[in-house]
Amino acid sequence: VFLEGEQSVSHASETPGQSSHSLGMISHFSEASEIVEDAELERKMREAEEAERRAKEEEAEAREAASGLAVLFVVTLKENEKSPNLVKDVRRWCEYSGAHCAIVPSPDVLTAGLARYANQIAGRSVIEPTAQAAVEEEDGEQKL
Repeated sequence: VFLEGEQSVSHASETPGQSSHSLGMISHFSEASEIVEDAELERKMREAEEAERRAKEEEAEAREAASGLAVLFVVTLKENEKSPNLVKDVRRWCEYSGAHCAIVPSPDVLTAGLARYANQIAGRSVIEPTAQAAVEEEDGEQKL
C-alpha cells in the first residue's frame, strides 16, 4: 500500500523469520556497543593508571631534588604570637618536599649563621679582606 508517494510498511506482511532477524541484528548491535563501551572504559582506566604512575614518579623526582635544599625561615617572636601555626606549617612543607628546614628567630641570627657557614666552607673569614686584596687595595688596583 502506498500513501501519497511513500511506501507504507505493514508488520503483518512480515514473515516470522524477518522479525526475529531484526531482533537479532539489534541484539548484535547492542553487544557491539557494549564491547566498544567496555574498550573505552578500559582505555580510560589505563590512562588514569598511567597518569597516576607519572605523578608518583614526578613527586619522587621532586623529593629527590628538594632533598638537597635547605629552607632558612625567619619567624620572629611577634610573628609567632600572631600566627602560632606558622612554624609548624613551614616544617610540614619542608617535610613534604624533603627539604632541610631551619627556623631562626631574627634576620640577625640568619645572617650570622650564613656568615659562619660561609667561613667554614671557605676555610677563612669571608668578610675580612685577604692579604692579597689588602695589597691590591693599597696599590690602587682594586679588582672586582
